[in-house]
Amino acid sequence: MPARLYSAFGLTLRSDIALPGLLPGKGPADATVRMDRASSCPAEGPRGTYWSAGGSRARHVSPDFGIFRIHRGREILITPKPRIGTSLLGAYVMGPVIRHLLHQRGYLVLHASAVGIPGGAAAFLGASGWGKSTTAAALHAHGCAFLSDEHTAIRMGSDPPLVIPAYPQIRLKPDAVRALGRSGKRSAGGSKLLLRASRGFLTKEVPLKRLYVLAEGPRVEITPLPPAEGFIELLRHSACLSFIMQMGAMARFSTYTALAQRIGVSRLERPKSLKALPEIVRTLEADWGIHATVEMKQGT
Repeated sequence: MPARLYSAFGLTLRSDIALPGLLPGKGPADATVRMDRASSCPAEGPRGTYWSAGGSRARHVSPDFGIFRIHRGREILITPKPRIGTSLLGAYVMGPVIRHLLHQRGYLVLHASAVGIPGGAAAFLGASGWGKSTTAAALHAHGCAFLSDEHTAIRMGSDPPLVIPAYPQIRLKPDAVRALGRSGKRSAGGSKLLLRASRGFLTKEVPLKRLYVLAEGPRVEITPLPPAEGFIELLRHSACLSFIMQMGAMARFSTYTALAQRIGVSRLERPKSLKALPEIVRTLEADWGIHATVEMKQGT
């Protein structure tokens, strides 16, 4: 199959395999995704997933998918496990692997989903299963523009920092899809459904205005955190923390400190129930200073 051009995170990716959910790319490629046909992946590998990184190179080993080498933010080289499907590989590349390519390109990458709000963007931090995708999807259903799911890339060289649009797809559990009155396509090799968010997908960088860390509580409530606690939450939900710790990249810690001080982090407590979604939307809109549905931005 000839290589295709895709667009994601402000980059044009030239890929040997299909990358699900991405928009078509144009122009010269910023980075490539290639299959390493000269190497073979061992039938047996280490348990778990780990990163070993050195400067501008990283090596990601997955016992289920294979070996991924990421070079200088410009190349992802894949040595797949035997008989693994390319659709599964593509989904994995746009999950755990792409975040290190973004990290090498100088972005700060968080485990977060992001939507457009008046004047910029709001990002929702949390580990898998905490509800960040569901929160973003509920806001998108109420008119917020969509920016990213699962991984949010932030450009820190500007004031304020800018959120980079990812691609128009959200992964949700089936019960969340039903609660939103939507239908979705089954994700490759997973239990979640894929929702397209092409309508209202922002294609330009926007200023980061709000950061929320999700938490479970008896009622919907937003509490601003002190900068020191906000820093800890940002570090806790960094998508590349293992790389930073392995490399002793202390300069990156100052970046998280600056983000906590410049933007601030709030805790968003809410009952872990889909019935609470309308109240969550209303509470967030009130925090943004609006009390009506956010006007949807028209994108591609």
